[in-house]
Amino acid sequence: MEVGMDVPANHSNEHMTERIFRLGNEVVYICVMSVVWLIASLPLVTIGAATIGVYTCLISHCENGNKQYVRPFWTGFVSGLKSAMLRTFLLVALVGLTGFNAYYYCVTSHSPLGITLCVVQALLCLAGVILVTYYAVGFARCFAADLFGTPPTFRDACREAISSPLKSVLIAVVTLGVPAFFIVTDLWQFAVLGIGVICYANTRILVWKPRGL
Repeated sequence: MEVGMDVPANHSNEHMTERIFRLGNEVVYICVMSVVWLIASLPLVTIGAATIGVYTCLISHCENGNKQYVRPFWTGFVSGLKSAMLRTFLLVALVGLTGFNAYYYCVTSHSPLGITLCVVQALLCLAGVILVTYYAVGFARCFAADLFGTPPTFRDACREAISSPLKSVLIAVVTLGVPAFFIVTDLWQFAVLGIGVICYANTRILVWKPRGL
């Protein structure tokens, strides 16, 4: 009886060890993707392609079980440079501009007009964040599956975002909440991991399927 009772404990320890290693592997993905995104985004104009590269790697990992890091990122990055660099850069720039405007009006103006402009800019920023994510992930899914036919369009991204309102809200919360967390907590030394955390969390949100589907 005593020997039999030791077996569940050993199995429990094995399961715990597996969970720890699995969690460690996911943390490595976040760290590696953060670093390669930062390097690939240095010219600034390539920031959209770098984001597609990160999502290509994470989609390949989370949906298809791929254990590679750099190779799927490089595939998505190079393909994104060829097919979506300018459009994704403009989208990201628009998100940054509307986010800055919302912050500016919030801090400097407390008149009804200023509050209205702040709300409008904040809503545009939220919509832009959601659209950028779905648009980049649309390309990433094609590149992760080696599908190089007709690329996704803005209309496709809008349609998918509207069809999944809960996921869209969660994406907006994650994308804006992670930078806010680093600002509020003053943990700037870890801010370099922000993009990895955002993309990883958004990927998990997008690949999640309710039970029974």
